[in-house]
Amino acid sequence: MKEFISNRSNEFKSIFALTLLCLVFLAIRLKLGYSEYKFFILWNLFLAFIPYVLVMSLRLRESVHKVTLVVIIIVWLAFLPNAPYILSDLIHLTAAPSNYIIFEALFLLSYALCGLYLGYLSLRDMSIILHDKGWLKKKVFIFIFQNTILFLCAYGVYIGRELRWNSWDVINRPKDIVMDIAPLHQNPIENKESWIFIGSMSIFLMLTYRAFTMMATHSTLSKKP
Repeated sequence: MKEFISNRSNEFKSIFALTLLCLVFLAIRLKLGYSEYKFFILWNLFLAFIPYVLVMSLRLRESVHKVTLVVIIIVWLAFLPNAPYILSDLIHLTAAPSNYIIFEALFLLSYALCGLYLGYLSLRDMSIILHDKGWLKKKVFIFIFQNTILFLCAYGVYIGRELRWNSWDVINRPKDIVMDIAPLHQNPIENKESWIFIGSMSIFLMLTYRAFTMMATHSTLSKKP
């Protein structure tokens, strides 16, 4: 465990730095007090931490029973869309006065960046876990798995932002969610705005995740003598 934590020291430092940045921006935002503010952004960031913590708990175990792993994967997948969801909080830019619009953008983007970083770390580690377990033996399977998960994340962001469902509703009220999203598939042309939302978010997540993995690989290689 000590070796694992030691190898992840830079990762933990990065998470700490991004989280600290978010808190500093929040403190400044509250001090400025240019509009009524709710702490929803902190709650959203907390939810983005959950899938990362779940996967980290798996990495710290020497062995995991298959049933336990499947249950954790389901919970992980239900909460993972919260990581990129913070990107959609950019809609709150419209509430900022024009003289504070740049600060508000940086404020919201700091949380979005932290959320994405946590989500991408989580997806990378889950892929490693499933590969080591023998469930994703080939690179092509890992590629398909990751892009499928990212598409589902984009779909989840839409469900959360536009349809206002929460992660726990996926477990508690799955039938209601299915009924709510059914029109998207029954009448895709009439709901083209929704599919543009999902499609553009999917492309963004897939491409930025690839950039993240390439940078992570380069960082690892650069440390070798």
